[in-house]
Amino acid sequence: MLAVNPPPARTVLVPRPVLQASLLAQLQSCRVLVLHAPAGFGKTGALLQLFSSLAPGSALWLALEPTDHLPQQAAQSLLVQAGERTTTVFIDALERVPAACEGRWLQTVLDVLPPALTLVIATRRFAPHGLEPLRISGGLVEFGTPALRMRGDELAALCRGAAAARHADAAIWERATAGWPAIVGLLRLSLNEPDAEPDSVLKSVAYRERVARYLDDEVLATASADDRALLAGIAPLGEVPAVLCDRLFERSDCARRLTALVRQGLPVEAIGEGGYRVHPVLAAHAASLAEAPSPQALAQLRLQAADWFIEHGQTETAVEHLLAAGAWEAAMQWLPVLTQNLLFRAQFRQVSDWCRTLPPAYLHGNTALSVSYVWSLFFAGDVQQALNALREMKTNMRGMCDPLVEQTINLQELILTEFPQHDYAVILRGVEALMPMLESVGDMNRGRIYNMLAMIQISHGELAEAGAALMQAKRIHREVGNLQGLFTSYFLEAAILATGGDLKHALEVLENADGMLRSRDARAQAGSMHVFCVGYRLQLLYELGEYDLAREWLDRYQRLHRSSPSVLSTLLAGLIDARLTLIEKGAGPALLVLERLADRFAQNGAVQRRIGFEMARIAIVTQDAMRLRMFVTDLLDPAGLPGLQAFIHPAEALEGAGVEVLRLMLHAGSQVRADAMQRLAGMIADTDRIGHAWRRMKLHLLVAVGHLCDGDMASAGKALQRALQLALVNGTVSSFLDEGPALVELLAKLSAPGGRVLTAAEQAHAELILAARGQRAVVRPAIGLGERELEILRLVAEGMTNEQVALRLCLATQTVKWYLSGIYGKLGVGNRVGAIDKLRRLNLL
Repeated sequence: MLAVNPPPARTVLVPRPVLQASLLAQLQSCRVLVLHAPAGFGKTGALLQLFSSLAPGSALWLALEPTDHLPQQAAQSLLVQAGERTTTVFIDALERVPAACEGRWLQTVLDVLPPALTLVIATRRFAPHGLEPLRISGGLVEFGTPALRMRGDELAALCRGAAAARHADAAIWERATAGWPAIVGLLRLSLNEPDAEPDSVLKSVAYRERVARYLDDEVLATASADDRALLAGIAPLGEVPAVLCDRLFERSDCARRLTALVRQGLPVEAIGEGGYRVHPVLAAHAASLAEAPSPQALAQLRLQAADWFIEHGQTETAVEHLLAAGAWEAAMQWLPVLTQNLLFRAQFRQVSDWCRTLPPAYLHGNTALSVSYVWSLFFAGDVQQALNALREMKTNMRGMCDPLVEQTINLQELILTEFPQHDYAVILRGVEALMPMLESVGDMNRGRIYNMLAMIQISHGELAEAGAALMQAKRIHREVGNLQGLFTSYFLEAAILATGGDLKHALEVLENADGMLRSRDARAQAGSMHVFCVGYRLQLLYELGEYDLAREWLDRYQRLHRSSPSVLSTLLAGLIDARLTLIEKGAGPALLVLERLADRFAQNGAVQRRIGFEMARIAIVTQDAMRLRMFVTDLLDPAGLPGLQAFIHPAEALEGAGVEVLRLMLHAGSQVRADAMQRLAGMIADTDRIGHAWRRMKLHLLVAVGHLCDGDMASAGKALQRALQLALVNGTVSSFLDEGPALVELLAKLSAPGGRVLTAAEQAHAELILAARGQRAVVRPAIGLGERELEILRLVAEGMTNEQVALRLCLATQTVKWYLSGIYGKLGVGNRVGAIDKLRRLNLL
């Protein structure tokens, strides 16, 4: 072995602090740390970052020589190279000496080396024969392809970067690359070309040739011709059992050969029970490989595979192969039932992709399949496409529908035309018209109708009636196995609780529903069923002051749901994104979030207006008088001032249905403010009558703001205390901090020691509110933070995670958490957002 300088540091696509933290943590307790994966998974880059994080002189970078195939000689050479201070030895590209990739070689080397010396190895090939005792004891730790692939949040961070800002849809990147870092780099390179868009780039000949060249020249270069032919044959099939391979290729040794391919570092992984999965990128580009079978031969392979999967009860996989082979008649035997089952599991994209693959004659010739196609488009958020598909279906089926199908189509048309506009009065009339035929519209549609009825009853304040409708909906959804409909019922149950003022219990209902659904379908990801409640869940987390968790869920939703059938839910998620950004980064970045949201809904005047009111709220919070006057002139229309509303959607109760207009009216001058105060009094009485406690709290806060604008501190204090009493029950935090500095200062005065205004419980909740973002009117002159604490907090303010901070400062992650806990205590705040905000106001950042 030769001691060499590490290769030059490489430019990384995006920092990978979680991976580095995991590697560093495992390094403390194991004897061998092995990173093994195909080419292009960032193994060398990970080793370089880990090497640079260790103390100088404690790590040694070695390169293998041809004579190192003898383990005893390799071990002696290593000992000669290692110094007294060396505790860790790094070896990259172990596959250059094939014998070294065998477990027996590694075990012999370890037997010679002192126990205190740790090996860190990167390799494409790895066959850990004879190392099971070492693995069981924790002495051997392996990071394979699943651990080295780029995670969704890393792809999202890459998309948010400046170079890829035009293509900030992490879901597209994840589907196209499956987290393969080298392929991510190729996609990024292609997207950086002028006028490049993701959809066109992914279909372009240039990009596909670039990927195929990389696969042929880098990934498969070391494979034998026979192995390449086998890979090229099974790659289009994706997942294959070894026994199926034996049948397809008339062999009896596929299990052994596929296992060998895995150990050679080729993009294949064992998935248990004799199955193997080809990496999705290789599967997607299989037709471009040099050894790819002809289209006719591939179609025959797919048909044989479909027969085998049908024999073994795996009909979904069989249909995939039948559709890919163009066997439409055979696929139609299964599609109508399968698509409905997939809808129940929220696999909307799968349904729409299957239906788009079919020739139109087959799709329109089957009513049940056409109905499923429309629902799949709607639930995936493609409302306009769903409406177009429905109209085309009605044209093709005119006069040929039985009454049940006709009522189903009527229900779809009602939802597609009215739901995105959230005109609930019209929907209620449509639902009431369907109620007499409830028993004849089918179980799936009955469950949906009961969900819709419950939503409208919640909006109308009929909470008991809504609860009864949901009991019916949940019973039906359970009986037919409709998991997506069942989760929507739980969302509406949470809405009943939150509307009545129990926010924490509402959030628990959603969390429990997630756990229950995952137990019924292990393939369901957390959040995958949240079709209608994306914005609502974020609003609950935000209101309770759970800012870090809200940001985490927001990133997850951006990966899972490119859009929602509910314009309102998508809008609310965007508004929460802007509010979190305002806290984290300030007014400028928050306004940019709203600008992007406005661009997305450029043709929707109601949404544009709502975004304008949110921009006005930012002007109020940041005390930007000039922008505030501009919004008053632009948005306040005397003909459109809010009054009592018969229908209020749960997601609009806090920040819609007139609240946003009244807020701006309070800041528009004394005459307009007097009108707003009268309207607020009427709305408070109405919310008291129908039991909308959460909304009533918000309205009392606005009354307090109005009195503050009039200079009536006593009345403002009373209104604020009434809101605080309601917040004791619902746990609200953020609403008190989102109405401007004057209200925050008043809350601080009311809760000041010796004030004797608030009860002990009110005092405690006021302290909780003020600590959420560190918003104390009077800051202690000496905060007592040391240089290390300030250094950590400044890195956190740059957006680093605990793991990234630990890596930068060469600390353990637990140490960083310990420091942050002490910082929060010294600053009198509850989380990192409050600490950053407080130091920023003290000009310490």
